[in-house]
Amino acid sequence: MTDGNETPPRVDYTHQACGTTNTMSRDTAAEMAADPQSRPTLYCVGCGDAQPAAEFVWDADGASVSDAIA
Repeated sequence: MTDGNETPPRVDYTHQACGTTNTMSRDTAAEMAADPQSRPTLYCVGCGDAQPAAEFVWDADGASVSDAIA
């Protein structure tokens, strides 16, 4: 959970291959923000299967989900 001084983690991400927007839990998003390599695959509801994290972008800014947050 974030306090008033923390930036909330990005939770909405889109699978570039199929265009489906997905949402992860805030806890998982915080884990991804701290260590993007912690989840090499992510589930896509559109595809119904896990796909490489590099195929997803954050909806908030279009950055790759697999890249570290600067």
